[in-house]
Amino acid sequence: MLKVGTVSKYYEKTGVSIVTLISDLSINDNIRVMDRLKDSIQPKIIFIQVGFKKINFAPKGETVAIKFDEQIKEGSEIFRG
Repeated sequence: MLKVGTVSKYYEKTGVSIVTLISDLSINDNIRVMDRLKDSIQPKIIFIQVGFKKINFAPKGETVAIKFDEQIKEGSEIFRG
């Protein structure tokens, strides 16, 4: 598995997680999320957003807002593969 980033902020009202990417991320990627207790889930990405623009691909180094089909808490690590 390749680490994609760590959730730095979670907005409960909108259900959006803020992540600074350390690897590229695509909306169709299969991902696994591990929380601080090392519990693992495989959520689906609903959208990736930069500013107010929805995108299908975000490059390494970008800070993005990601909406998942499940709640992803702050400090959770996101992996691809």
